[in-house]
Amino acid sequence: MDTSSKSKPRSSKSQEKPKNRVDIKWVLKVFVLSIAVSALLSFVSSELVNHMPIVLQFVLLLVIIGLGILFDIIGLSVATADEKKFHSMAARKLKEGKIAVAMIRNADKLSSICNDVVGDICGIVSGATAASIALRVFTDPEISFFGNLMITALVSGMTIGGKAIGKFFGMNYSEDIIYVIARIAKILPIEFGKK
Repeated sequence: MDTSSKSKPRSSKSQEKPKNRVDIKWVLKVFVLSIAVSALLSFVSSELVNHMPIVLQFVLLLVIIGLGILFDIIGLSVATADEKKFHSMAARKLKEGKIAVAMIRNADKLSSICNDVVGDICGIVSGATAASIALRVFTDPEISFFGNLMITALVSGMTIGGKAIGKFFGMNYSEDIIYVIARIAKILPIEFGKK
């Protein structure tokens, strides 16, 4: 009997969904989410800035910049982490192991949320907050332009510099970061999609 005529078992790759298609539902969800998050952060920051002492305004500004950097680190960590390191944890039915694997398998969506939605919105809101602070600090019209320019440039430098440092940690300690996020996520009612 000729064994060459036997049909070969179909590989798991042939049964997977094609990856060269854009997930329109996902794009729409991200679009709506970004509008909602941006509107919320802009409203909260503008309302708080207008009714806060100047010192607390700077603290709020630093928090917004820090959030942008933190989510940039998380987004990069998810995209670069190796899920094999979490397989044994998932096999032992540890919830953080399953969450970590699910996060890495959904890296495209999670990194989009972290880097594009939260990270970029924090950048926009921090710029608007910096401009609002500059208007209160530099009341003289002759120096307000340069004051605004100085504060905006400082915020940009802090954001870019912070993200540059964050990229080092995100790429070199990705599994450690994912593990910490998974430990936090296991107590929250969050689903990370396919596992």
